[in-house]
Amino acid sequence: MKYVIRVFFFILLATHAHAEKTPPKLDAITPLPVNKIQAVETNGEIFFMSENGRFVFRGQLTDTWHKKSLDTMDEIKYASEHINIDVMGLPLDQMNTITIPGGPERIIVFVDPQCPYCKSFIKQAQDKTDKYTFKIVVVPALGASSNALSKSLFCSSDKSNALQMLMDGKLGDMPQQSSCNTKHYDLTLTVAQLFGIKQVPFFISPDGRYKPGAGNGFWEWIQNKG
Repeated sequence: MKYVIRVFFFILLATHAHAEKTPPKLDAITPLPVNKIQAVETNGEIFFMSENGRFVFRGQLTDTWHKKSLDTMDEIKYASEHINIDVMGLPLDQMNTITIPGGPERIIVFVDPQCPYCKSFIKQAQDKTDKYTFKIVVVPALGASSNALSKSLFCSSDKSNALQMLMDGKLGDMPQQSSCNTKHYDLTLTVAQLFGIKQVPFFISPDGRYKPGAGNGFWEWIQNKG
């Protein structure tokens, strides 16, 4: 429940980031036994139904991440398949992020410092910088030891060789700040939870499509814009 409330306030802050008024306060919250909601269109009207059909919702659907109402099935489908970091207003470069500079198209990759598949992808990425810039967001998807390594990166006083230290498995050896403000590290963890990242690497393509795992055909997926 504490996580739900924390996420709620994160969404409120993101939604009202450019507003002058104070975000509304949370008056009450009641969980519903719903794992998945489906949008259903019938006779020109859109309903939102729980997977087992017990709950049916009517009214306007708002995408708080992208700050817009969703009024058609096409808009709902698009929102369910895309994440727009920029529209969300997330300070990506202030989060636990390593940048591999390169071309004009940006690929965002959430990785765990102990994930061998993530490091294999980073090796591939280093050969693709003619076209892509890579934002490597380091998160602890694999437990407490990963959290210590990820936080060591964030709190390091010298990140000039951060990518190599990540690849060599030496994030824990990085020099540390005497006092570390973890505000944006905590934000990194919250974002990973919001996105439901349970499998790494987790990718956001240049056009906002997202997927967990690299696997075969990854670069074809990246190029298949739509």
